[in-house]
Amino acid sequence: MKYPITEQHLTAPSERRPGLKMDKVLFIVAHDTGNDLGARHNVMYQQKTVNKMKASAHIFVDDKDIVECIPSIVNDPEVAWQVRESKPYDNQMYGEDANYHAIGVELSIKPRGNNEEAYKRYIWTLAYLCYKYGLNPKTDIVGHHILDPKRKIDPENGLRKIGKTYDQLLQDVVKEYESCIGLH
Repeated sequence: MKYPITEQHLTAPSERRPGLKMDKVLFIVAHDTGNDLGARHNVMYQQKTVNKMKASAHIFVDDKDIVECIPSIVNDPEVAWQVRESKPYDNQMYGEDANYHAIGVELSIKPRGNNEEAYKRYIWTLAYLCYKYGLNPKTDIVGHHILDPKRKIDPENGLRKIGKTYDQLLQDVVKEYESCIGLH
């Protein structure tokens, strides 16, 4: 493990964390928080509103922390409500619904944070999940903006704030993955 993972699990069962075990991880959904709260504060907010809405992600990443709030990286994966079930693209691309078969990872950009470090941690988290679940980093990561294009702009919006692109993200994850498994 290149970085420590903090376990700060949401209450289960609840609206945000139903406590349902995931059968199999087939892909990863890349998100950004769209706010500047930071990883721990986003998880605290999710806990405070744990029964107010059916919306969540598995992992929040910033320049200081990688926080698992729904089991996924340290523990056996559980379902998270990260993409509206009515959206067809995840089923078309991967044959299954993202909520039941994908890990959701949120990038948190902070105004006075070290956002290059946040990006490095985000890249590593995505690459490590690919390694852990036997996923192909070239094909098995999808942006939320692709799965719900009329409503969502993440992670492109967060990446743009730090001078990165979605295509660059995917290329950097492949490089990190190959580095982790000793290909270069």
